[in-house]
Amino acid sequence: TILDTKTVSFENTKPFDRYENLSIVIGMPSGTITQPSTQTQIFRFLRANWPIVIFPFTLIFMLALWYKKGRDDASIRNTIIPHYKPPKNLSPTETGALLDEKLDPKDITATIIDFAIRGFIRITETEKTDLLAFGKDYELKLLKSYANVKDFEGIIMSALFPSNTAGAKIKISDLQNKFYTHIKPIQKLVFKKLITDGYFPHNPNTIRAIYGGFAFAIFIIAIQTAGFFSEIFVF
Repeated sequence: TILDTKTVSFENTKPFDRYENLSIVIGMPSGTITQPSTQTQIFRFLRANWPIVIFPFTLIFMLALWYKKGRDDASIRNTIIPHYKPPKNLSPTETGALLDEKLDPKDITATIIDFAIRGFIRITETEKTDLLAFGKDYELKLLKSYANVKDFEGIIMSALFPSNTAGAKIKISDLQNKFYTHIKPIQKLVFKKLITDGYFPHNPNTIRAIYGGFAFAIFIIAIQTAGFFSEIFVF
């Protein structure tokens, strides 16, 4: 029943059984409801989903921070001469950490090779004797006691040769599931030395952790805030 130009009344003629539905369809001429303008639609979308703007602003902030702090100094105009040897007193492990701002297993292995070159260690290739293991193994033999080494080098060598006695031997396979406990102290001392020597202003791992935590916090805040306001708009 059409009551007036704005009101239509509907009434069922029989009771509804379970799972029965009633559909009401109203046809209206085009233009009956005014279409909102593009500006209005954008405003309503941003009002209902305003946390989404956190991401572009965060991107702009991080790009500005990278532009100011993360790039190499462009003011240095002098000719750059390549060096084919590491800086003086810089060990292979420190050089590897300096190149990619991370301490990789190969950087720690470089210290063992370096001590072999310096005459402290002899490395001998052997065959694995375990029935369940095949392939090459390596035996490390301490030729002479080590002393006056860098702090992280001392940790590496003491992990290999705790007694620091010439003639001590150990196989690389024996270090499996054991040596990893020394990695964090080694990492901490390597970057501490690089910071002290002026190669880094701060520990790169700490900086990465701070930015990672900041990004995660922004993400969680945006998700929680979006969920909170969506409930407000729904109810």
